[in-house]
Formats: sequence, C-alpha cells, structure tokens
Amino acid sequence: MAGTFPGVLAWQLVAAPVVIVVITALVGAGLFLKLIGAGPATTISTAVVGAVSLVAILFVVCLIGVLSLIGFYEGWRIGWKYGCGQDIRPLIEASGPFRGFRAMLRKLRVMR
Repeated sequence: MAGTFPGVLAWQLVAAPVVIVVITALVGAGLFLKLIGAGPATTISTAVVGAVSLVAILFVVCLIGVLSLIGFYEGWRIGWKYGCGQDIRPLIEASGPFRGFRAMLRKLRVMR
C-alpha cells in the first residue's frame, strides 16, 4: 500500500507538461480574445468558447484521473512485489515513467 503514493506521483509528473500546455493555451486564448475585443468585424460566439473550454478542462481532468489510476496500480504492484522479497531497483526500472525518462535522456544525449 505504501508504494501507491510514489506511483501516483510519478504518473502525475508525466501528465504535468500536457496539463500545463492546455492551461496555458486556454489562458492565452482568453487573453488574446480580450485583447482584440469584440469589434464590428469580430464575432465571438460564447457557446463555442464555452464548449472548447469545457472540452479542454474535461480532457485535463480525465488525463490526470486515468494516469493517477495507472500510477496507483503500478505503485501497488511494485510495493507488493517488494513486500514479497524482490529487489526494488529492477522493479522501479521496469516501470513506465522510469523507462520514459530514460528514453528521453538517451535522446538528449544523442542530440549533443
């Protein structure tokens, strides 16, 4: 059970860049629409803006929820296997976020 918190946290860190981009896009679009204002040549439908914002917020909430569930499962699995006496290092190295971060670091090294 103690492994679930690190698992959830790791998967939420994976989701963080996507959430930041979506929230920044929403805020940026809102500021842009306020900047240009509603002039005679500009028509902004409140329903469209509301629908796009709602879809983006639902996407972010669902993404965080799904990745939290995946992290809970993976943390539980690692904690269970560690509790059965397996070595923790190979268990963590086989997890999704660790493999993803390792692949990202390899790509960064190749780019240098």
